[in-house]
Amino acid sequence: MTAFVDLVPQIADHCPGIDDPAAVYALVRSARELCQRTNVWQTTVKMNLTVNITDYTVAVPAQSELNRFMAATARGAGLTPIPTSQVTAPEALISGAEAGRPLCFYTPTPLGATLRVFPPPDATTVDGLVVTLSLAPTRGASDLDDNIAALYQETIVHGALHRLMVNPVTSYTSQQAKYFRDEFERGVIRAMRDALAGRVRSSVNVRPRGFV
Repeated sequence: MTAFVDLVPQIADHCPGIDDPAAVYALVRSARELCQRTNVWQTTVKMNLTVNITDYTVAVPAQSELNRFMAATARGAGLTPIPTSQVTAPEALISGAEAGRPLCFYTPTPLGATLRVFPPPDATTVDGLVVTLSLAPTRGASDLDDNIAALYQETIVHGALHRLMVNPVTSYTSQQAKYFRDEFERGVIRAMRDALAGRVRSSVNVRPRGFV
């Protein structure tokens, strides 16, 4: 993991007199925006698909939070994502012949870390459920994933500088704020392209939870 405080000198070069907590706060907010908008911090995890278990709760790495579930497969077959708001009677989505073979997934609670598959699996399959999710740093994070830091450090710094310079009540308010915002947006576009290509991966642990 890369400490946000290690990036502070790049902020201090443009914001003389800034203290570490203010700089780190801006860096964390910038990193969160980058990850949330682009889904660039992606993780593919494998779980045992367990008979009659429909809910699988993701345990994300320390100092990170789940941004969204990107995709899922069960026993090698892609699952159809269903918006939580549209789930009323999932059993209506299947026929009797499909019982026991998961076909779709959704989150039983908005922004929750639990993925629900339907129909319930009729057998246990080792590593039978593969889920791709995106992560973001928590608001109180002190460290950032090394891959994200290595690839997007400059973009994160640009975003932080914009946030600091656009503040009208600080000694480092500057018309350069627009320049750094434009540079941040260019980095966001690049990160979006990288996310589509699946360039960033890490590992997390998950635990299945019984149907409720």
